[in-house]
Formats: sequence, structure tokens, C-alpha cells
Amino acid sequence: MRFCTCSEEPGRLFDRAFGQSPAEGDAGEPKNASSEVDERQRIANIGPKTSAITSGVDADSTQAIAPELRSVSDLFPGETMIDSVSTHGKGGSEIVLTNRRVLLRGAPEAKVLHASMPLAEIDSLAISRARPSKRSLAWGLIGIGAAIGMWQALDGVGNMRLIIGAVVVLMSGLLLADYFLRPPDLQVVFRSHSGAEMTVEFGQSHADEADRFAAQVLAKLENSHKR
Repeated sequence: MRFCTCSEEPGRLFDRAFGQSPAEGDAGEPKNASSEVDERQRIANIGPKTSAITSGVDADSTQAIAPELRSVSDLFPGETMIDSVSTHGKGGSEIVLTNRRVLLRGAPEAKVLHASMPLAEIDSLAISRARPSKRSLAWGLIGIGAAIGMWQALDGVGNMRLIIGAVVVLMSGLLLADYFLRPPDLQVVFRSHSGAEMTVEFGQSHADEADRFAAQVLAKLENSHKR
């Protein structure tokens, strides 16, 4: 028996024979095998490129991270020390001149434990006399008052009254003499273009070191301006 296969859509007869129902419209068209291969190939080509771009961003981010320092007083990688002096001798603070900045490493008992200013920010510097500490004046006056009080409180004790009063007056006199007669300390003030200041105090016995260090900073600034 002969069958007629003159249908306008021969593919649908074949689909009905095998239980397949194609979807209507453009979505019903069967996918081309070559198209699927091309799609997989495109995804495979994009994958390595995306990974390369991601790894490149991570590398740049790693390079942008600042180096880790163990202390704020450490030098940066590539930073070299040019000169360093002590502000008050052994056990005092240390001020360092590097190729990038002025760095202060304060002593444990100093008021300022750390300070730094880039050389590019320094506009000027000045050396002046620091105000004397009023601690000696205060304790001297307290000692004089205590001596007068004990002199009256120990009335009738005899020689003990005289000895204790003399000791307290002698110590108070030494404190007052330290305040009025001791030469004042020096301070080197670095001023930036923005008006910020960095003050470093030097003992009077280290005035030469203060002057030499200030001259080193000025020479470094002059050389940088010539360039």
C-alpha cells in the first residue's frame, strides 16, 4: 500500500511518528548542532580572558597595598637615613633626616613620642629658646612654704626644728636657682606650606647638634629646589 508524502510540512509527519511535538513560532525550530558548538566555543574563549583580567586587577591591588611596618618609627622601603642626632643626650629623643622626611623618635618619657613631616611639605624652619619649665619654680615655692610651716609646728623641739627647716630651705633654694639660672632649652620648629608645625626640643647642652641638624635640612631643601 502506498502512502502519500506530499504534505507541505514533511517534518511534522516525522515528528508525530516519533512522538515529538515541535513548539510553534521561532522557538519551535530545532537548534542547529553547529550553533551549539559555536556557543560552547565562545564561552570557552571568554573564560580565560575573564580570569586573566581578574588576576590582573588582583595583582594591581596587591601592588597598591602599603608595606606593613612594625612601628611608626620604622623607615619606609627605599627610604635612607642621611643624619640623626639626640635631643638630650643618651636616653633622649632622636630626630632623623631621611631622603623623604624629618622623623622624630621620642623618648619614653617625652611629651611627643612620634612625629614626621615630608621634606616636600617643609616651607621654613626656625630655632628659638624654649620656655623654661615651671616645675622647679613650683616645687621651690612649695618647699619654702613647707619650711615655714614646719618651723612653726616644731616649736619647742630644739635643734631638730633648726635642722629640718634648714634642709627644706636648702632644697627649695636649689630648685629656685635651677629655674632662674639654668639656660633655657632650644626648640627647632619646622613649618609646612599649610601652616602646620613640627616642634623638636633640644637641651641647651646640645645646641650645636640642633644647629647642625637644621643646616642639614636646609641644604637638603635647597638641593631639592634646584632640581
